[in-house]
Amino acid sequence: MKKILHIAYLVIISVLLILLWQQQSAPEPSISAAPYQSSVTEHRNADVAERNTPRDYSIAIDEANLEAMIAELQAENHALRMQLEDREGELAELRAEEDHASAVVASIENNGQSSGSAALQRAMQSAMDGHLSGDEMNVRRAEEPVDPDWAYPVEQGLQDFFISQEEFRDFTLASVECRSSYCELKVTSNQPGKSFDSSALHRYMREQEWYENGMMMAFENPSTGETTVILEARRPRE
Repeated sequence: MKKILHIAYLVIISVLLILLWQQQSAPEPSISAAPYQSSVTEHRNADVAERNTPRDYSIAIDEANLEAMIAELQAENHALRMQLEDREGELAELRAEEDHASAVVASIENNGQSSGSAALQRAMQSAMDGHLSGDEMNVRRAEEPVDPDWAYPVEQGLQDFFISQEEFRDFTLASVECRSSYCELKVTSNQPGKSFDSSALHRYMREQEWYENGMMMAFENPSTGETTVILEARRPRE
């Protein structure tokens, strides 16, 4: 009996040893890191996405606003360009009208100057011939230009002459105006009824080089006591 129990114990022990050996020899279950890493990556991406979502949304809004502003500015620029083209067209029309008006005015002025120049030439020729009329003298007053290099020194010389000459103590040179080939003097008497004697003035004029072969005409107005003297210089004309 004891022998049977002893054999049973041995069998049980053997079975337990076999089971223990199998447990120790069996490979330990490996834990894969991939699912964990994948899970961590997904959480991280989710966190990043969660963190970046407001910023990305703000950037998207700014870009949309910027595009809208650009489109609005382009439309406004196009409208302004169209307005500018319209204004340039209107300005071109106004300039064309102005040029036409200027051409008309210039044509009228040229015609007037041509006729005036012809009248002036006739008046100057009459003066050289010694039969200048009142109307022709008026033409010369209105149209004959002033030669300052000649006129101003002659005017100063005539003024000095009237001041220095004893013959003219009873007369005043009220005005003197020279142009390019003649001078006109206004002489007034300081004594009522006394006439101006132009002979002294004529003698002075013959001494002047610019008056060589010149001519003098005097017109007295008894009612005012004023004498108008015309000195025709007969300057050589270029």
